[in-house]
Amino acid sequence: SDLKPIVFIYHSVLGIRGSELNLSEVIKKEGFDVIIPDLYEGKKFDDYKTAMAFLGTFGEDGLEKKAYAMFEEEHKKNGKKPVIFIGFSNGCNLAEWLSLKIPETVGTILLHGGMPVKMFGYEGWPSNLPIQIHYSKEDPWKLEDEEILQEFLNEIENSGAKLEFYEYEGEGYLFSDPELLLEYNDIETQNMYEKVKGFLSNF
Repeated sequence: SDLKPIVFIYHSVLGIRGSELNLSEVIKKEGFDVIIPDLYEGKKFDDYKTAMAFLGTFGEDGLEKKAYAMFEEEHKKNGKKPVIFIGFSNGCNLAEWLSLKIPETVGTILLHGGMPVKMFGYEGWPSNLPIQIHYSKEDPWKLEDEEILQEFLNEIENSGAKLEFYEYEGEGYLFSDPELLLEYNDIETQNMYEKVKGFLSNF
């Protein structure tokens, strides 16, 4: 709709897969326009190792530059409307960075990722920017980086911004991707969609 913010979804390290496409459909049904920039230009991966190697080919900040250029082009086309950034996995870094950088950002949703804002060169999280963060409880990547996540949550809490933090049963990292058979959890995926819809209902 014309009055609602535009939602940008940044894909995981694996490329655009079921997790991004299915969430996009859920959000469109809520009346939002959704854009999923394809930073990999059609490539997608089934395993993290190959995907990480491909991600490495972009160099230090190549993916950020590409994401920003693609975003700016779409944003201008849409008359610089308010935006909500959503990221999956590695896409969380892009969604978070763009949320800090783009003044028209009105909401941020991070699915299984997040870094302290000082790592992006910012002082703190904006106090007027609501954020929702989702992880599975036993996500091995989260458990490995527990301190980093805690530091980020502390920054948000210190800013006074509205924070919703949710954890789900299981150890699947990208648990909303139906093709990742070892990670997929249908029940928790539906729970996550309800939380996302709740967040978006504020706009």
